[in-house]
Amino acid sequence: MSELKLKTKVAIKVSGEEGEIIGIAQYVEHPDQFFKISYKSADGRAVKDWYSESELEAI
Repeated sequence: MSELKLKTKVAIKVSGEEGEIIGIAQYVEHPDQFFKISYKSADGRAVKDWYSESELEAI
């Protein structure tokens, strides 16, 4: 089970952008969880997108 939960503050590893988990998806036939993150992108846009656990780091 993941340490990442709803409302956890996270950083996107590849970009360093930071946001908050607003959704979690689990699938019967897929071992990974996916997390919907709300964050402000480097260019200033408000973004909501899905990331796998391996792409995120709790902060």
